[in-house]
Amino acid sequence: MRFLLVQPGETGSFRHSLGMVEPLGLEMIGGALESRHDVLLLDLRLMSMNDLIKAVEEFKPDACGISSTFTVDYSQSIEVAKQIKQINPNIFVFVGGHHPSLCPKDFY
Repeated sequence: MRFLLVQPGETGSFRHSLGMVEPLGLEMIGGALESRHDVLLLDLRLMSMNDLIKAVEEFKPDACGISSTFTVDYSQSIEVAKQIKQINPNIFVFVGGHHPSLCPKDFY
């Protein structure tokens, strides 16, 4: 399978101005998957939505995992999911992190 793992952007947010750390959770998932699957990780804090569209069209993932660790990531996570489904509605999209674990209905 081909997995696309996405860290949503947060340009202009309070957390972004304090500093940025690598998406360690996604890196750990990618590391666990890469021995048996193709994995591409995108950090949209360093890229644009156009880069996401290009990656989905060229990489052609079967599934996409989106990180939504904090509630402030919610709207960006939803936007990433909408973009992916708009390009290819057959891609299985899943979201992980604190917010979806505590409030899964927000992501239905």
